[in-house]
Amino acid sequence: MPISKEGLDRDAWYSVAEVAKFLQKSDQTIRRYINTYQTLRARKKSDGRWYVKGSEVRRYIDSTLEE
Repeated sequence: MPISKEGLDRDAWYSVAEVAKFLQKSDQTIRRYINTYQTLRARKKSDGRWYVKGSEVRRYIDSTLEE
């Protein structure tokens, strides 16, 4: 099933699990994107957890669709 941006609010902050679901990746892969590759740049850490802004998830989806 293709990745869809439907239901993704550009101004909202999403947990690693939510981003993993949107991108059809594992939680571990999303953490690696955040920590190592910095593929997902717009992020914040709160209560020891990472969150990614919806606009950044949309940017990632757009960049993968271009390939």
